[in-house]
Amino acid sequence: PFCAQAGWEVVELDQTGASIRTGLRVGRPESIMFGRQHRMDWISIFVSDVADDATPMTVVRPLLVEGFTNLDVAFTALLGTATSAEP
Repeated sequence: PFCAQAGWEVVELDQTGASIRTGLRVGRPESIMFGRQHRMDWISIFVSDVADDATPMTVVRPLLVEGFTNLDVAFTALLGTATSAEP
């Protein structure tokens, strides 16, 4: 049900959880969900992206942090407060 609501897809499913592919346009769009009987106990969402090597980190980092913050706000609205979230 989560994947259907979020627009993501199940890649692999077993007794303890699932590997899911996000709809995020990032370098690593995979996440891992653990739970049983259609209940999500926890989810680990990896968000990574790359920037042009010629762009100074003083320019890149604030943009990446802003993007991460926007995703964190959206995930919190959908899933509740995370136990851990950091750029």
